[in-house]
Amino acid sequence: MPNRISASELADLKVAELGRDLSFVCAGHIGPTAGGNACEGLLDEVTPCVLYAEIVEGRVMKFGTTDFLLSRQKLNVRTINNILAFQDGRSRSKNRKITDPTTYDKYKQQAPRVIREGKAIEILATPLSLRDSCQDVLKRFNAKCAACQSVEAALNKRYKTIDYGWATNLN
Repeated sequence: MPNRISASELADLKVAELGRDLSFVCAGHIGPTAGGNACEGLLDEVTPCVLYAEIVEGRVMKFGTTDFLLSRQKLNVRTINNILAFQDGRSRSKNRKITDPTTYDKYKQQAPRVIREGKAIEILATPLSLRDSCQDVLKRFNAKCAACQSVEAALNKRYKTIDYGWATNLN
């Protein structure tokens, strides 16, 4: 599979876009609970501007950037749990992003299935730059600086996460 990645590869990742090596650390995981009917995140905080990788069974599903890793992944946990609860009839949500599968991006389509199968989503992360130079105030979970966006785009392209993973565009 083109998007296979090893822990040692992530520990010594040379990124020409930054002109330096990156060293991802395991920041935790999103794992199944309640027999796969829900999930919880067991994560460490990494700041400021953070590049993260979401990995399932050695396959990189997405690279992303955020200001606070814990807040970003808590949002993912809530989304997965809301979708699972709606699918099981445990939620009467009226939020179209949860109730209408035609609005689902790749993450919303595939992450709940990973949890139902009893698999974990590993989260690896590394800080990239300073918060003040990196955040878009209108998109508080996404980086805006060119350096972070170019690294995210380059890695999503390199590991074909748009074709084989959860990324929906290069950044």
